[in-house]
Amino acid sequence: MRRLLVVGGIVVGCLALAVGVANAVTNTVTYSVKLKPAKPKPKKGKPANVQYDGTLDVVGPNGQQADSAPTTVIYFPKQIINNAKKFPGCNLVDGQPLPAKCKKAIVGTGIAKSHAGTPGTAPDPTLDETLSVVAVNGKGGKTFQLLLNTQTGAVPIQNRVIPGKLGKGGGLFGYTITFSVPTDLQNVAGLQVALTHFDVTTTKSTVKVGGKKYGYLQLASCPSNHKLPTKTVVNFNNLSGLPAGPPTSQTVTGTFGC
Repeated sequence: MRRLLVVGGIVVGCLALAVGVANAVTNTVTYSVKLKPAKPKPKKGKPANVQYDGTLDVVGPNGQQADSAPTTVIYFPKQIINNAKKFPGCNLVDGQPLPAKCKKAIVGTGIAKSHAGTPGTAPDPTLDETLSVVAVNGKGGKTFQLLLNTQTGAVPIQNRVIPGKLGKGGGLFGYTITFSVPTDLQNVAGLQVALTHFDVTTTKSTVKVGGKKYGYLQLASCPSNHKLPTKTVVNFNNLSGLPAGPPTSQTVTGTFGC
C-alpha cells in the first residue's frame, strides 16, 4: 500500500517571505517564497543567479484532515528566467530509483509531509509521512519532476515520481509548472492522502553555454518596491473520495521580496 503526497511547489529564494491565503470553505492553502541570496543584484543584460525556495502548506477546516489534490499549478513571475533547456535533462520512470546518468539533471531538493485519512476528521498521527524530495530536470527542459522517498512513516513510498509540466504564464507571470499526482497516491484503501507541507529549493549550480554561465533560475530585474507576485492554484477532490466530482479549485496570491 502506497501513500501520497502532492505537490506544489517548486523552485528559488529571498530571505523575505511571501504568503498567500485562500478564503476557502474546506481547505486552507498558503504558499510562500524566499529568494537566495536575499538581495540579488541583477543588471541590465546581466541577470542574477538565484535559488527559489517555494513552500506549500495545506490544512483542513479547524486543523482537520484536508482533501487530496490531484493537480497544483505554481506561477512564476516574468522577472524569473527559467534556463531548464540549457541544463542536462533526464526523464524519470515512476517506481524506479534515480539512475546514475540522471544525477547531473538534479535541479533541486527538499522535504514533504503528507497525511492519509478521511477529510474533515481529526488526523491520525500514525498515518503521517515525511518524505525526501529530489527535483530532476526533464529532457529538453519541458518538465520539473519530483522524486519522492519516505524518510519516516509507517508505509514506505519508494521512488515515486510526480511530474511537473512547464507551461505558459500570462499577465504578471512568465510561466507555470503544473504538478499531477498519480491516482494511486491520492487514495489508498479508501483513505484520501493529502499534502500538509511541501518545501523545495532549486539548485545553485550553473552550466556554461557559449562562454557564459547560467543558473537554473535567474532574476532579470527587481521592481522599485522590491516585491514580486506569487500565484498558486490547487485543485482538490471533494469529501466523497475518488472517483470524485469536479474538483474544487482554490487560488492563492501574494508577494515575495527581491
